[in-house]
Amino acid sequence: MTSLAASDTAETAARLARWPHPGTPVLATLDDTRLLLAWMQGGALQAHALPLGLRTLGDAHFRHQPARPVELEAAIDTVEDALMRPHPPLPAGRVLWPAGAFGCVLPLVAGATREDVEALFQQFAAVSLGRPGAGLPQDAASTAAILVLRELMHHLDFARWAAGPPDSSQIGPHTASAARLPDS
Repeated sequence: MTSLAASDTAETAARLARWPHPGTPVLATLDDTRLLLAWMQGGALQAHALPLGLRTLGDAHFRHQPARPVELEAAIDTVEDALMRPHPPLPAGRVLWPAGAFGCVLPLVAGATREDVEALFQQFAAVSLGRPGAGLPQDAASTAAILVLRELMHHLDFARWAAGPPDSSQIGPHTASAARLPDS
């Protein structure tokens, strides 16, 4: 079990309380150095951190852009090994709530199922084999994000993902300016 700072605990619990969809949310926040899974169980916040991040995977495995097949396979092994380590049991009826750096690939996923995520990952894999990318990003961060999302859904048995309500960290310059009131 991972302990979070008190401010992080309160903020994460508040975010989970605002979940607008059926099912029990498991918030998965991906950043440069870790994947943090958080959920409520019996009224208590549960959290589990894994050493899977955009930069850590990119630095360890992705030497080329687009990634080569051998690099993808090595990264998959790393992610699978981390996901298969003992962790607290996840809740029944869980729905994955991807946040943080997953935002770079979520708009590219055609739907909200594990199969939709798999289809996008297969497009990235095809690019690694030399097929045209059809507008897919070929940077290490995007490759790491879709790979972690795919493996997370497969190995921790998430059938679907859903977006939760935005928080202030998800408001970028384009949305912040659009949200301003017109001058009077």
